[in-house]
Amino acid sequence: MIRNRNTIAGNRIPVSTTPPKHLNKVASTIWKDTLKSVSAAGYQIDEIDSQAFTAFCVAAATVRECDALLDKDGLCVMSPREGLKRHPAAAVKNAALTQLRSYAAALGLTASSRARLPEEFQPEEINEFDEED
Repeated sequence: MIRNRNTIAGNRIPVSTTPPKHLNKVASTIWKDTLKSVSAAGYQIDEIDSQAFTAFCVAAATVRECDALLDKDGLCVMSPREGLKRHPAAAVKNAALTQLRSYAAALGLTASSRARLPEEFQPEEINEFDEED
């Protein structure tokens, strides 16, 4: 993702902790939970990345919905034409997982993508031996 360094470095505005209204309940929960985890780790997701973060949450919610369908119906379903076949939710889940991994990496939500972040985006390390002023 190409970013204007001056905008990011000078005005890093965090994304709202309130999820967009169009997200369903599961995606909204993922929004809130992910932001809590990111914040606890000393990072933030910037407002400029809100569309990618929204897509990440939708993809994660889709994976959960597919998991629920697969748990209920099993990995295979009966088709009138083809007989026993792979559940359509399995293909939807695989596509959503691909999107999820892509957005997670772009947003710095994976260990390897965070390691590649420039120094100015790394959280400050707290040295317990530093004297307080």
